[in-house]
Amino acid sequence: LAMYNFVIKEKNAPLETCWGFVDRTLKQIAQPIYSQEVVYNGWKRKHCLKYQAIISPDSIMAYLYKSVKSRMYDAAV
Repeated sequence: LAMYNFVIKEKNAPLETCWGFVDRTLKQIAQPIYSQEVVYNGWKRKHCLKYQAIISPDSIMAYLYKSVKSRMYDAAV
């Protein structure tokens, strides 16, 4: 982690303890038969699962958070 932090500091980032960047994505799924409202995303108007990851400066996925309900707000993830 110290190496990643050093690389980010070298790019003149104003972050003192940063070692990765948050990235999230929605993946569309087929319309489920039951509990459709759990995975329906009103913003995209599709049935989706939401994933969130931490990506290191060398583009390696350091952490992947489980799929969550698409209706869940990003701040809650």
